[in-house]
Amino acid sequence: MDKARLAMIENLHKNTGKTLAQWTEIVSREKSQNTQRSSGT
Repeated sequence: MDKARLAMIENLHKNTGKTLAQWTEIVSREKSQNTQRSSGT
């Protein structure tokens, strides 16, 4: 992984208190909820 990408991941954790894996889970859940809402289920 290049230095810039690694720095962004480290800063994400430092600034938000959440890891990249945690953010991936959050976004996946939000995406799933939004898909369900738009399909009417």
